[in-house]
Amino acid sequence: MCINTVSVTATGVLLLDYIQSVTIDPRNPKIIYVPTGLGLYKSIDGGKSWNLVNDNFLLYSSSLVIDPNNTAVMYMNARVSTESDIGIIKSTDSGLNWHLLIEFEEFEDSRINILIDPNNSSIIYASGEGCIYKSTDAGLNWEEIVSDPGSESDIVLAIGRQRESSILYAGFTSRTSSRILKSVDGGKNWIDIDGGFGYPEELMLPEPRYPAYIETIAVSRHDANIIYAVLYRQLHKSTDGGKNWKELKKSPYIITGDEAKHLNILLTNNPNVIYLTTDEGLYRSANGGKSWKRTRRNEEDRIGSDYSDFVAVDPRNHKIVYAGNYYGLYRSTNSGRTWKDITNGLPKRDVNNKIQVPCIHRIGDVCIW
Repeated sequence: MCINTVSVTATGVLLLDYIQSVTIDPRNPKIIYVPTGLGLYKSIDGGKSWNLVNDNFLLYSSSLVIDPNNTAVMYMNARVSTESDIGIIKSTDSGLNWHLLIEFEEFEDSRINILIDPNNSSIIYASGEGCIYKSTDAGLNWEEIVSDPGSESDIVLAIGRQRESSILYAGFTSRTSSRILKSVDGGKNWIDIDGGFGYPEELMLPEPRYPAYIETIAVSRHDANIIYAVLYRQLHKSTDGGKNWKELKKSPYIITGDEAKHLNILLTNNPNVIYLTTDEGLYRSANGGKSWKRTRRNEEDRIGSDYSDFVAVDPRNHKIVYAGNYYGLYRSTNSGRTWKDITNGLPKRDVNNKIQVPCIHRIGDVCIW
């Protein structure tokens, strides 16, 4: 089975080896994990130095999740060989050793979304293209709890906070519609809470034309009724558990008037502070999404106004942010006003022509990265 790729041209520069995520230890924010195409790297000093932890598998990982109740346990999506399907691997010793839990033939080029129940670490959810799976024994066995063959995008998944961990939200995109389903019993039953996510003609994707696909769903850690849905060029918010939705009209796309495609939203330990990644830079809101400001751009890092591929926020301090793209990984301690390059120690490639990188997001035949 082939890995779907797209070409990137970068002449005469050093590019950070392919990375899709950065993950912060929920109990010790100085510990950071970065999966790359050449292995898993770890820092124990907030990115000042890096060590290769394991390089015995193909990563292309868009999801590394750490058990909040036992941070030595972690799950990651990866390919264990060039011939294998994408699957989930598990480590119980902070990334030193890994074993394969499951491979998903139907996911093919999907990015797998992995969630751990914060109230019960034995319960794990995994979603990809058209399916959601659940394990109740820490990944040993899996049950398909949702199947939507009509979905042409990866199903995105969100879980409630610890006291409401049986609440799940799942976002689906097909050729004709985008919708969100909600479960209050851990995925046994689902109801449609379609937010009426329309898509004005001028905002639609090129041919073949698709509706506004759902990139991310996020539930506030402070109020389980507050939900954000990130769409291709829209941002919606619900304050009543998904019964009603309001489009945030001052989202970055509306602000810039250009191709500021929304990618991911990151909620923080402050209920009003939110970060939104776009392909035109990293944005920050200090008022729950009512208004947005682009984080400052340093000429040498390109974070403020260029594509931010992967972002993570310190779980205890929303002013500390990690963001990166193909040019490097950077750390800010002042909410994105200034950035420090912490790439030293991570693998780079000397690129003088086109390189092939995996497709991050695919809808039908359209690859978006």
